[in-house]
Amino acid sequence: MSKYEVIVIGGGPSGLMASIAAAEQGASVALLDKGDKLGRKLGISGEAAVM
Repeated sequence: MSKYEVIVIGGGPSGLMASIAAAEQGASVALLDKGDKLGRKLGISGEAAVM
């Protein structure tokens, strides 16, 4: 069984950034989303993500 220090629910822009920020600090992260493609709203809105 896997153990995570941080679980983020939602793969939209905020969820992606929260996951990245936690992982950069060394946390083991699980990102859960009901859809089949993460960051889909970023593509729809036309916003550019800087990563």
